[in-house]
Amino acid sequence: MSFDKPMAVSVAVLALVTAHALAQKNQESAAPAKQEIVAQFDKLDADHNGALSKSEASKMPGLPETFDRSDANKDGKLDIAEFEAVVRR
Repeated sequence: MSFDKPMAVSVAVLALVTAHALAQKNQESAAPAKQEIVAQFDKLDADHNGALSKSEASKMPGLPETFDRSDANKDGKLDIAEFEAVVRR
């Protein structure tokens, strides 16, 4: 049996490309999609005013503890951008 160097290199490259693609897919699936974040925000926004009060935020585990730090503009509520930043941390 002879050693086919070009074939071995091709197989190695294919394996690396496949591993990279799988790692990329796993990383993408770990982060919530924008639509999932918006849906979660809308569910918490009980009065549908486009912002989460501390009371509304209390319905999500972990959010009350980070509410004040997450309120970037210090207006006492979280808008969708502030909420998304929290979820993506």
